[in-house]
Amino acid sequence: MGGSPAATRVVSAAPGSVISATPDRSACRLLKQVQVREVLGVPVGLATPGAPGGCVFTINAGAGTVGVGVTSFAADAQAQAFVSGNSQAPDGCQCRILKIPGLGQDAVEFVGNTVGTTVYAQFGLKVLTVGIGWSPAAENPGMAVALARDAARHL
Repeated sequence: MGGSPAATRVVSAAPGSVISATPDRSACRLLKQVQVREVLGVPVGLATPGAPGGCVFTINAGAGTVGVGVTSFAADAQAQAFVSGNSQAPDGCQCRILKIPGLGQDAVEFVGNTVGTTVYAQFGLKVLTVGIGWSPAAENPGMAVALARDAARHL
């Protein structure tokens, strides 16, 4: 993808705590368009660079998005804290948090009530994030887990 070096960003790991993390610019190599299309069962666009450290696939002419990202942390405890911090539902959210066995050192899936689902998985100092912003994904949270397992093979 080229460009300037990855900037350090501040990421909230848990309420009241802040850690420093560096986005990994290689996220667009983790999933192929065909993999995303097969898991979702609908057409998706080509991968395009998204937020720092991220890559985005557009679902079915703008119906939603699939985002994949990798963030590197300075210490294992910071990566753990980031995953742990994302395993707490905000007040008032009718969300589900599911532990994912067999994916990295620790992995959780945050399933929204209507808008989609996100997987956070720790691999040493890196955290893989796969999010689907598309209402059918909220009804079938296995989609994000399948994509996270596919992406993890290329970390």
